[in-house]
Amino acid sequence: MGKLKLLVLAHVILISMASFAASPPNALRQIALLDLPGTPGFDDMVMVNGNLVMAHRGANTVDIFDPIKRRMVAQIRGIEAPRGLAVDEQGGVFYIAASGSNTVVVVNSKTWQVQGVIGLKHSPENLLLVPGMNSLLITNPLNRSISVVSTETAQKIAPTSPSELATFDVQGRPREMAWDAQKKVAYVTLEDTNEIVALNPANSSDPVARRMKLTASQPTGLVFEPNSRRIFVAVRFAVLQIDADSGTELSRVPAPGGTDTLWLDLPNNNLFAASGDGSVSIINVGARNIEARNEFKSDVRGHALAYDAVNHLIFLTGGREGKSKLVIIRNTAGAPTETETVARKK
Repeated sequence: MGKLKLLVLAHVILISMASFAASPPNALRQIALLDLPGTPGFDDMVMVNGNLVMAHRGANTVDIFDPIKRRMVAQIRGIEAPRGLAVDEQGGVFYIAASGSNTVVVVNSKTWQVQGVIGLKHSPENLLLVPGMNSLLITNPLNRSISVVSTETAQKIAPTSPSELATFDVQGRPREMAWDAQKKVAYVTLEDTNEIVALNPANSSDPVARRMKLTASQPTGLVFEPNSRRIFVAVRFAVLQIDADSGTELSRVPAPGGTDTLWLDLPNNNLFAASGDGSVSIINVGARNIEARNEFKSDVRGHALAYDAVNHLIFLTGGREGKSKLVIIRNTAGAPTETETVARKK
């Protein structure tokens, strides 16, 4: 009888171990679906002082959301078609690409008050703060160019003249950018020419240092990891891993159509990828070849994504039945428990 019990116990343990091995190492679970004011239509999102900042183009606002209190704590109104965002943590400000007014709006990250405006010639889309150079790189997709402006040219009133220091024709429609501090170049995806270009903003006569042709179409979202010198780029139906120095594709994983937003959680070797249909994928970037870990399909349509590394929360904005929505997803690997979250709220 004792032997039989031991055999049964061993069988139970084996089943449990098999179930654990079969379960995904990273599980995504929706924990909230919240209403947001205004018409759907979101672009970039960033984390600022622990708060989620959302470019809400459909409402001409920039919304600030507290992830612990789970409510909006501020709203910046009158921003004409906000698109890209860039954060200057040391300077205590963040920047908004207002594509409808050809301006970059400067906002104090403590008071959430507008403290300056930078005038532009073209309609901006995405922004990249260049560390140590007091400058912003700005994509102008309609003009197939990238502009450079000084962050010190912001005026407290609406500017009367454009402030570009230079504008570079990149011969393609620029989308996302990432800065390589070692090479002092910006990597830029060109959606319509299937390329990544390395742009040297200090070389005004010949700014495009290198062109990397991709064996994939419609590159959009882009992240650069400086330690391993890898570029992760979203393309049509896939995410690629590229060697930044050689331009060689190292590996790829399939992705839902319309995946165009990437966010790297390097401590956990996670790359989050969002698609316009509301799906979020986790990609493991810790191994030599990247591999898909998990996928979550939300009930909203939207691709703007941000990750709160402190609380292990993924935020996805979009629309559902004509209403603006914010989906909060927990990445359960290493995530705090509900008790810990409640304690933080107190």
